[in-house]
Amino acid sequence: MGLPDIQLESNMTLVRCEEGILVVSPGGRVWIYRNGREVKVELPKVGKRDHWKDWADNCLGAEKPLWTPFDIGSRITEPALLAVKATRFPNKELRWDGKNYRFTNNEEANKTILKREYRKGFAPPAVS
Repeated sequence: MGLPDIQLESNMTLVRCEEGILVVSPGGRVWIYRNGREVKVELPKVGKRDHWKDWADNCLGAEKPLWTPFDIGSRITEPALLAVKATRFPNKELRWDGKNYRFTNNEEANKTILKREYRKGFAPPAVS
C-alpha cells in the first residue's frame, strides 16, 4: 500500500489517496505518507476542550473554537464514512467522484450506500 513497515493500532483510520496514505489514530495523531516516506506535518496546537459539548453548543448558535471547524470536518468525515460503507463491497475497488457524490464504477454501491429505503413510518422528515 505504500506504507513503510509500521505497527498499526486497532481502530485506526487509514485512507489511501491518489498521492499517498493518511493514517489517523483514535487519539488524533496523524501520519501522512507519500511514496512510502512519512511527510512531517505541523498541526496547530489546541488547548483542552470538550469536543462534543463545543460542537453541540455551536449547533445551537455559540461561536466556540472547534477542534475541526465544520467546513473542514465535513471534508474529513466524508472519506471516513465512505471507507466504512465500502466494507460492504470486499475485494472491489470503488472510485469516488466527490464533486458529484457518486461512485463512478459501481452502480450497486450507489444504490445501496448512498440511498436507503425506509420501512413505512421510519423515514426521516422531508426537507424542502
